[in-house]
Amino acid sequence: MIDFPIPANDDASKSIAAILKHMCEAIQEGLNERALDKDAQAEEEAPAMEATEEKPVEKKTRARRPRKSDETPKAEEEAPKAE
Repeated sequence: MIDFPIPANDDASKSIAAILKHMCEAIQEGLNERALDKDAQAEEEAPAMEATEEKPVEKKTRARRPRKSDETPKAEEEAPKAE
C-alpha cells in the first residue's frame, strides 16, 4: 500500500524538517511545471481568442458598510451645547 517508503526518525524535528523541505521543493517544482504548461496552452489558444474579440469581464465590487465608529451617537447630536 506504500508507494514511497521514507526511512526516518519521525520523532526528531530535524528529520521532519528535512522531509518537509524535500516535499515542499517537489510541490513547488510541480506547480512551476503546471504554470509553464498553462502558459504554453494559453499561447496556443491566443490566436483563437483574438478572432472572437471577447470583452473582458468587469470585476464587481461591494459597497463598504458603515462601521459603528463612522456613525455619531444620537446623544451627542441632540444634546444642547453648554456655553
